[in-house]
Amino acid sequence: MEAAFRGYFHTDEVALSEKLQAIKLWVFDWDGVFHSGQKDTQGNSTFNEVDSMGLNLLRFAYYLHRNETVPFVIVTGTQNPTAVAFAERENFDGVYMGAKNKLQVLAFLCEKYELAPQEVAFAFDDVLDISM
Repeated sequence: MEAAFRGYFHTDEVALSEKLQAIKLWVFDWDGVFHSGQKDTQGNSTFNEVDSMGLNLLRFAYYLHRNETVPFVIVTGTQNPTAVAFAERENFDGVYMGAKNKLQVLAFLCEKYELAPQEVAFAFDDVLDISM
């Protein structure tokens, strides 16, 4: 049976692999990345355990390959206690909430971790985050 939806990479696998080798920090948006984007009347959201397992596998693969851990942080424009609880449970290195200008947070993180922007991977779901 043929799949209804297909994705493709805009970067070939060799170039993508080379870019991923340079990653030393993973940054994740919250809304729409760890859940569907739905919120309750207080603005809180949930998360998916599948995402948690995927992150743990990413960390484990990074550790096996480099024999060191990679920092994970959440950067979100909202104030969401579920994001904090998730980050604490999953031993993230930071949560930055209320970040309306994520480029400022990127600059802060690059300085904090002594990285260049191309050493940071950012998972997002919104056109407003493309600048980062």
